[in-house]
Amino acid sequence: MTLAKSLTSISLFWMTIWCLMAPRPTLAQQASPPLAPAQAGQSDQMQMLRALLDEVRQLRLALQRNNLTAYRAQILLERLRAQQERVDRLTRELEAVRNEMVESKPYQAQMTEMLKGIETRLNQEADSVRRSELEMEQRMLKAQLEQQAQRNERQREREAQLMAQLQIEQTKLEELNSRLDALENELEQEGAAKRPGN
Repeated sequence: MTLAKSLTSISLFWMTIWCLMAPRPTLAQQASPPLAPAQAGQSDQMQMLRALLDEVRQLRLALQRNNLTAYRAQILLERLRAQQERVDRLTRELEAVRNEMVESKPYQAQMTEMLKGIETRLNQEADSVRRSELEMEQRMLKAQLEQQAQRNERQREREAQLMAQLQIEQTKLEELNSRLDALENELEQEGAAKRPGN
């Protein structure tokens, strides 16, 4: 059951309880001095009409409060859903950047080993043509290593940015969850206050 359905169910439950359990003034509680039969009949009708009007007003106020609470809950749930999507998106982006960083390490290590091998062969090579080929390979590998180092630096910067953004968005999500908990507590307290005996 989603949070929206839970809040709607809770609101309807407490509104029903309130309507059924709210104290209603009875005619016996509103005793008045004896009147002439015609006046007594009119007086009873007026009292009954006042009691009905009062009850309708109370019911209308209760419905307005419940509608306002349901509206607040709906807005809060939509904001919570949107915020959760932002947190999820940033989490996925952060994981992707970290995976790229992990995957690039073996490649960088392999190129570093190849470069060491070429340098060793260069120190031992006497043939000038072969030395030229090795020097060209060495330059290419150094350029690739430099490009990889720049990519790694950009990835580290992106990781730091994503971590900072994610922390901000998680804080916002926690605040929205706290507001939702407070709204739920408010509904529970209202429901408890409307129960008989309170």
